[in-house]
Amino acid sequence: MTGPFISIAEAAQYLGVSVKTIRRRLAAIPHHRADWGLRFTKSDLDSFMNRVRVEPPKTRKADPDRILAGLGLGRGGRR
Repeated sequence: MTGPFISIAEAAQYLGVSVKTIRRRLAAIPHHRADWGLRFTKSDLDSFMNRVRVEPPKTRKADPDRILAGLGLGRGGRR
């Protein structure tokens, strides 16, 4: 934990989600409870996001021959 504490509303804005989403996922998100409420640090939130990041699948160009072969049609032919 480093850096100043931010509120749940600031954490939600920083992550680009709603406060409701933060509350629903609170068990997984690093936070600190204080007498005045929940507090977060941006460095903890950054570390959390890096741990849970999922890379998007790589897209491939459509290959008509592969698609037709998968359907059992072959090139220009019928079943």
